[in-house]
Amino acid sequence: MRLIRDAEGVSKIFLILLLLVSFILGALLSYIWTMGYYAPLEFHLPSQANITVENVTFFNVTILHPSYSPSTNVEIEQIMVSTSDGLLHAPASTDPPLPYTLARGNSLTFKSSWNWTSYTAQTVNVIVMISDGSGATFPTQTPA
Repeated sequence: MRLIRDAEGVSKIFLILLLLVSFILGALLSYIWTMGYYAPLEFHLPSQANITVENVTFFNVTILHPSYSPSTNVEIEQIMVSTSDGLLHAPASTDPPLPYTLARGNSLTFKSSWNWTSYTAQTVNVIVMISDGSGATFPTQTPA
């Protein structure tokens, strides 16, 4: 019986530290539990080669072959322009000429010549087609 009478309560500082540690551990465990479900759903990488169009300026098309793409090289076959009237237009020429092989992790600007005078101040889609994979589409506004 003597032990019970001599025991004192937990100090206030120790109680505060215990609560802080338990809150931090609870928050960390709930974050890990939540991310364990959502993270695998978010990080599905493509199974085929893919590219992205970074920028289009007066039909100079900058194309990036991302480093996460499964293929080491991608062959860019064609660059097309889709207008609001539903037509696809091919540029007269590109520099460097197509088809062109682009290595993974590299970016390149293709200088395209296309007569866009009939489509001034309109939104057009620049479409890049590749062999064996997913191409890219980039909407852009033609100059007035």
